[in-house]
Amino acid sequence: MTLWLILTLLLGAAALIVLAPFFFGRGVNATPTSLDVYKDQLAEVERDKAQGQIDEAEAASARLEIERRILAAGRSDAAPAQTVSANWQYRMATGVASIVVLGSVGLYAALGRPDLPSAQSRAQVASAPSSVQAPQVAQAADASQGDVDGLVKRLEKRLADNPNDPESWRVLGWSYYNMSRYKDAVAAYRRAVDLQKDNPALKALLGEAMVVEANNTVTDAALATFEEVLAISPNDERARFFKGVAKVQKGDTRGAIDEWLALYKAAPADAEWTSDLRSRIEETAQQAGINITAQLAEARPSSGTAKATDLASAHSGGAATTGPTATDVENAKQLKPEDQQAMVASMVDRLAGRLESSPKDADGWIMLMRSRVVMKDAGKALAALEKAKTIFADEPETQKRIIQAAEAMGVVAN
Repeated sequence: MTLWLILTLLLGAAALIVLAPFFFGRGVNATPTSLDVYKDQLAEVERDKAQGQIDEAEAASARLEIERRILAAGRSDAAPAQTVSANWQYRMATGVASIVVLGSVGLYAALGRPDLPSAQSRAQVASAPSSVQAPQVAQAADASQGDVDGLVKRLEKRLADNPNDPESWRVLGWSYYNMSRYKDAVAAYRRAVDLQKDNPALKALLGEAMVVEANNTVTDAALATFEEVLAISPNDERARFFKGVAKVQKGDTRGAIDEWLALYKAAPADAEWTSDLRSRIEETAQQAGINITAQLAEARPSSGTAKATDLASAHSGGAATTGPTATDVENAKQLKPEDQQAMVASMVDRLAGRLESSPKDADGWIMLMRSRVVMKDAGKALAALEKAKTIFADEPETQKRIIQAAEAMGVVAN
């Protein structure tokens, strides 16, 4: 009852405001002052046009509107305002009042649901967000993968129209690789290499994809590909790294360590992958019972500048730990703006999801931290470090390695 009383008062006030002009109508007579204002406005338009603030079309439109107002003001001066008859005022007032009241009640009936008890209305409102948010959450979970699939389809269509574009084949291979479609990645990289046979970087990417497709085994074909890379570019970091992996798999641990130590020593000081490479050298030596303390102390990365090559993801314990590196981000920059974030975010999401289901993956946590750093998300990088420390609380050596890797990236726990 109280609610209806309040509504009635509000409606009455609204009706009075609307009806006031009908009872107190008056003519609008322009005064000379009004005409002076319009003349000033015309002058201002000309000044703005002369200063280049508006073009001729805008100036013409403004002049037309001002001149229309001047003419209207002139007509008002020539004819006094007409008054509204009392009978017409009454009919108009009644009509407007009816529209205001009936319209307001209709809106309330449609939106306020007066047929529901007040408690039920509150319950309905309280439950509404959850019913709306549920499909939104599901949609957000699928959006990233959907965007990436759309990107790949666009690349495939582009290459169907222009199959002789090596750069597009390279980006498609990179996309397949990060979608864990390794067989397709090998095929795409191979097409790129066929179009640019003397490009060592493309051949190195092909070799890496071949390794991952073979369950992280450096097959004879992959090793031959890396040898071709080194014949063109003897200092290619990716090829040298996998050459060491091949030696480990063939039982030549000492040879692998020597290969990696030479690579570590020649690495630029700002290369992101040096901390991972050092950890791999230490672990491999420890498992083989080889003391490399003195050699590691002597092997210091050079002071040069890192190349685009990034070994942080290379053979880091399997494809499950692959995340976006600096190279990945550079590759993403070559895509359309609407595709860039989707691709990088999807890779990070897949990596984080895998770590949720398989948390005992030290290299994976290091990669996730690096991914967050590359994406300039320090907060999430620190969160990944804290979670990894908790997961490996019962493995002090592994925990120490994760912390050291984090510190090398500038991620320091409180």
